[in-house]
Amino acid sequence: MNMIIDSYSNPINELVVGSILGDGCLYKPKGCKHYQLDLSQGINQEDYIRYKTAVIKNSGFGTGKIYYYTHTDKRTNKPYTTLSSSSGVNKYFCSWAEMCYKNPYDSIFREKRFSNEFFDYLGPLALAVWYMDDGSMYYTYDDSRKTGGFSVSLATNGFSSEINDILVEVLKDKYGVCARKQPANNSYYLSLCKKNDIIKFIDIVSPYIVPSMKYKVDFYLQKSRALERSAVRLSTGNKMNGDSITLDVSPTT
Repeated sequence: MNMIIDSYSNPINELVVGSILGDGCLYKPKGCKHYQLDLSQGINQEDYIRYKTAVIKNSGFGTGKIYYYTHTDKRTNKPYTTLSSSSGVNKYFCSWAEMCYKNPYDSIFREKRFSNEFFDYLGPLALAVWYMDDGSMYYTYDDSRKTGGFSVSLATNGFSSEINDILVEVLKDKYGVCARKQPANNSYYLSLCKKNDIIKFIDIVSPYIVPSMKYKVDFYLQKSRALERSAVRLSTGNKMNGDSITLDVSPTT
């Protein structure tokens, strides 16, 4: 079954691919034959989930309705609001499930794997959605040496080692971006450390970044905030004795 909209660059196709690689989830409700795409986002990125739901609605696959949930984080005892939305159940999403799961209609266990065709739809918008969902820009500064550098990472801890290897190859083959698979707590993430690769990657995704996610492509913001915090550490005598400090600068909540 292939219900995928023909154009590789159609926004809904790229939104689905980026979301599946990122925070989105294909879900088959109990008693239904077909899948839907589930989305969630924090309150600070409301514009982002609204963008996603607008693409889904404009493609005829949902109403664009967003639900707000507030819960208390047991660790901090602070309230947090989460936004969620879903597409409608549709055969269209079954085609994606067939490209993402080895056994998509097993209701108990669905082993994740990606067909080669899936990555044909990893266009610039899909790459940007993946990055907005699960990517980070870092500026690492060494207090003692007074030097620093940028890196970009993509959280791929939900994927197997083999899938991470495939993602490294896809980024290289499609975009000429060299990423490295890095181990982290019995899982993995992808890291871009070379200047040319970082600049190329950010140039590709920047045109699609929504306002609340601009900090992820803002070199000046990342560096200036890191240097400000370094100055505070040094003024209070908390220099890190040559150890590197890595900061992912995100909006203040």
